Amino acid sequence: MEKLNITPNESKVLRILNEDSRISINEISEITGLNRNTIRKIIIDLKKKGIIKKFTIELDQSNQGNTLLLEVQDLSVIPEEYILEIMKLANGNYMVLCSQEILNYDIKYRSLNIVKEVFHKNFIFNSVKIYCDYCGKEIKDTPIVFTHNNRVYYACCHNCERDLQRRFRNMEYA
Repeated sequence: MEKLNITPNESKVLRILNEDSRISINEISEITGLNRNTIRKIIIDLKKKGIIKKFTIELDQSNQGNTLLLEVQDLSVIPEEYILEIMKLANGNYMVLCSQEILNYDIKYRSLNIVKEVFHKNFIFNSVKIYCDYCGKEIKDTPIVFTHNNRVYYACCHNCERDLQRRFRNMEYA
C-alpha cells in the first residue's frame, strides 16, 4: 500500500481528526500549537487531496472493496499491485489479503476466502506518513504510541518517548 504524501502538520491534524472528527479548529490549534487559519487551510487541503472524504473522516480505502484472503506458499505468484496485506504464518505459508481482480490470474493457492469486512485498527499507521511528536522525524516502522492528557502521541524511538514525557512532566510542574 502506497503512503500518502502529506506534510508533518497535515499528519498531526489528520491523526487528531481520526481520533475525534468533531473536535473544533480551536481545540486542534491548542493541541498542535498551529494557528486556526493554518488548521483551516490544512483541512481544506486534505479535502481537496481526497484524503478526507467527509466530515466524519473517511480515509480513502477504495482498494479495500471486494477482497479475498488467500493462503499461498510463494508470494511471487501474486502481482504486487493487488496485495493489500501480507501475514507470514508459522507453517511458512502466507495469508494474503488482495483485491478480487486476482481471480483473473491462474494462481495456485492452498485456500481462498471471500472477505466480508476488513477492520483496520492500525490503518493510519500503514497509509499515512507518521512523524515523531518529539523530533519531527518520519516514522518508517510501527510508532511508539502513548497517551498524555487523553491525547495520543507518537515517538520514533524510546529516547524520544522518554524526552517527550519528560517535557510533559516539566510543563505540569511549571
